[in-house]
Amino acid sequence: MVVFGPLGSSGQNSLSIYSRDSSGKVSEQEIQGQAIHLEGWKNRPYIPRVIQDLSGDGKDELVIPQYLGSAGDSASPSAIWPQVYRLQNGTYVEASRDFAKFYDTQVLPILETGISNARKAAALEARKMPGAPLNDRKAKQWLDAFTVTRDKILRVIGRDPKAGEQQAREWVTGPDPDPLFAMIVFRDMGDHQEDLQAADRALYREVEAARKAAGINK
Repeated sequence: MVVFGPLGSSGQNSLSIYSRDSSGKVSEQEIQGQAIHLEGWKNRPYIPRVIQDLSGDGKDELVIPQYLGSAGDSASPSAIWPQVYRLQNGTYVEASRDFAKFYDTQVLPILETGISNARKAAALEARKMPGAPLNDRKAKQWLDAFTVTRDKILRVIGRDPKAGEQQAREWVTGPDPDPLFAMIVFRDMGDHQEDLQAADRALYREVEAARKAAGINK
């Protein structure tokens, strides 16, 4: 297996898997992901090492980080989740829904800790700056990114098919908005056109308010 470097500035790269059949013919399969590192991510330990025997059958699965979206510019925290591929008839196929135990042991507990820590940090920032909206704080962006990631996993493994739906609606209409992450959730869930339109309107209002505050005219 070979990991190739990121494509441009997106952070996206690929893992190439080479195999040889009984006749000696070499074949290649390429799987794209987000900043794939064979040993996993040190700064986000819920993205573990890539090659693992998750099912205990002596065959390696692959854990590939995949990008969901971010709250805005390139400096904003991104929602990135670990997707599982299993070997089937000589080819690796996406099979995340079959590995709930992996998520329960290696991913979800770390995400829950990150959510808890980010929530505490966001609350602390709010106390330091009375009246300041939490969405202006980096801790709030991390909180939302971790929440979107956790809810994506809960939907994938079938534990809660509507995980994140209510939170996304609160990000559109509530006092602590995050319409971009709301749009990410609704798009991923599918069949939420009205919610997407509401999030788009909320994002427009947010952008216009920021432009007005900065003294920028149309």
